[in-house]
Amino acid sequence: MSLIQLSEQKSGIKSYSRGANTIPILLQTYAILIMELTSKDGNMVVDYYPVKDFSNNIINNRMLKVLSFRGDMQKKMLITRDEFYYQVREYIMKYKYQVTNEDYPVQFITQEV
Repeated sequence: MSLIQLSEQKSGIKSYSRGANTIPILLQTYAILIMELTSKDGNMVVDYYPVKDFSNNIINNRMLKVLSFRGDMQKKMLITRDEFYYQVREYIMKYKYQVTNEDYPVQFITQEV
């Protein structure tokens, strides 16, 4: 059985169909991935931002992850690009989160990476 490409979105997520199952697959072809994921009930939101230093140099191997619950920011953390790909895949495939926004500015960070 072969995979059939269904759609390509700005976020770098492609959907493939194998029989009755549609599977989103992350692509690492985009330089800057920005997205907001929202839980099925809308209570939990996970935002991912690209980061840059104060010289406006984008730091390609890091992302800023912001967790919010019912509109209140709970936690911010700096993660690697590999962790970003893994986490987005898990949120979408395992926990059925939806991509709800893909338009965020690059964020400044002060700590060394």
